[in-house]
Amino acid sequence: MAWANRLQQAAFRDVPFDVLKVSDANSRGIAISQPPFSDKSLWQDMGSNVSETRFSVRFDGENYEDKLFALLNALDQGGPGKLIHPIYGEMQALPSEWTIEHSPDDVDAALLELTFKIIQGASVSVDAAQVTPSLVEASTQVMLQPVASLEAVQNSVSETLPVFPEAIRLPAWIDRLQTDIAQIRRTISDWTGVINDLTAPPDWIGQMLDDVADWSNAQLDLPGQRSYNAWLMLYQRVRSIFGLDKPDAPQAVQQVWQTLKIAATITVVDAIFERDLVEAELTPVQLVAIRDQVRADINEQIALERERAGQPTAVSSISPSIDAVEQVRSLKEAALAVHVVTESLLQRRPPLVVRTVTLMCTIRQLAHRLYGDHRRSIELMQLNPQLVNPALIRAGTEVYAYAT
Repeated sequence: MAWANRLQQAAFRDVPFDVLKVSDANSRGIAISQPPFSDKSLWQDMGSNVSETRFSVRFDGENYEDKLFALLNALDQGGPGKLIHPIYGEMQALPSEWTIEHSPDDVDAALLELTFKIIQGASVSVDAAQVTPSLVEASTQVMLQPVASLEAVQNSVSETLPVFPEAIRLPAWIDRLQTDIAQIRRTISDWTGVINDLTAPPDWIGQMLDDVADWSNAQLDLPGQRSYNAWLMLYQRVRSIFGLDKPDAPQAVQQVWQTLKIAATITVVDAIFERDLVEAELTPVQLVAIRDQVRADINEQIALERERAGQPTAVSSISPSIDAVEQVRSLKEAALAVHVVTESLLQRRPPLVVRTVTLMCTIRQLAHRLYGDHRRSIELMQLNPQLVNPALIRAGTEVYAYAT
């Protein structure tokens, strides 16, 4: 039976439109690499590309604008929707591109060139924000219990203070903590205030994490700054700033300070990854290195929490205990969040393949051979930190490269 005998009314999200012409396209992704002066090429089948359907649509008549705007509104809703293909019937499709043409010779009409990406199978893409955990939320969660414990400590200290202000003499650890917080905020931001009291830990801890986020973004905005170099610098600075132990302070204060280092590190990672969503600068090796470093730090903190929970300590108002199991759970969830976000960024990259250098060359020559663009030599260096001398790469050397 010819297709003309089974034509259906074309529509998208139940908005009908008249089709002048329809074309369907599909292809397979083939990664091909061919060394210079060679008749042989290496290829790798990357699977089917997303199918496309292209429509030429005409709107005419006195009310053509109403029909045109109805379809445009359906297209602007975002995400995939139900498409009625005039030949193949119902399918899920994502509108990807459309152009409108008006001609002075046809004033009561418009032509619309419309392209859909066809969603195959049951796995329909969703907004990444719906499935990717928030690293900001993760850093907040790991601080909840230590902050509550610190508040209890400070309430206990406040109850023991004299009534008359001139007679107040704060414990030494409070004075040092105030000084450390003020110094950190002045180091990483333009804050010029004074820490007068510590009666609201959620406030000053939140302010410090906000400072870390602003500081991270400022470093990333520096001219010529590369994301991984910024990560290395910011990570070392966070470890240095928040790495000082406070042995004379109550356990709750020590725990807050140690956990704050983890929360600040996650805040830095969030800024780095947010930038990478736009620029996709980090290589898979660098993404994995960042993930592994953060997870190692979190595992170290988990070990401290378990060790602390196993120590027999006297219960007192100045050192209230926290639920170690709940704190370890929140740290594990933070590590999982970092892992999931890293995986989502890795999936945005082309697959990595191993190439064998056939002729001795420099890194620029290799970039030209693999990609046809010598400027991607920096990318190759990032993918292959094991290369000792990028000016002399010997034949037989195996290197990582993005599939093209």
